Order: sequence, then C-alpha cells, then structure tokens
Amino acid sequence: MSYMAFCDLHLHFKRIEQPEDYHRTLSLNRAVASVQFRSHGITLTREAFISYPDSVLVVHLAAESEPDRTAGSRIIAGSK
Repeated sequence: MSYMAFCDLHLHFKRIEQPEDYHRTLSLNRAVASVQFRSHGITLTREAFISYPDSVLVVHLAAESEPDRTAGSRIIAGSK
C-alpha cells in the first residue's frame, strides 16, 4: 500500500533561536506526534493529530508561560 501526504503545514515562529532540550515523540496508540523544546527559558510543546478519513488536522501549541512570540501558519493542500 502506498501513502500520499495529506498536506504540508508550515509553522513560522519569530524570535525562537537556539532551541535547547529538543525532543520528538510519536505515540502510535494515540496517533499523536509531539515536539518539545526550550527557547529563551520557555518550554514550548507542539502536538499534532491527523485523520485522513475524517479530513481533519489538529495542532495544539502550548507554552509553560506566556511567550513573547509571534506565530504564523500556512497549509498547502495535497502532496507534491
């Protein structure tokens, strides 16, 4: 069985430099991919869940404190 990309998601964060303590995880039981890192003393977490049959993409962004950041996103549908 071959697979095709659901979409490309580009997240852009200003003023995040030199990430530290970078960790990636994949929970097959929960179908969630996670990334966690520290920047400027703040821990940031991103969790993503995608369901192709339901045509849904869910991304949860969190920070342990109120970060002074500006974020943007862009979704490109389909695959290349």
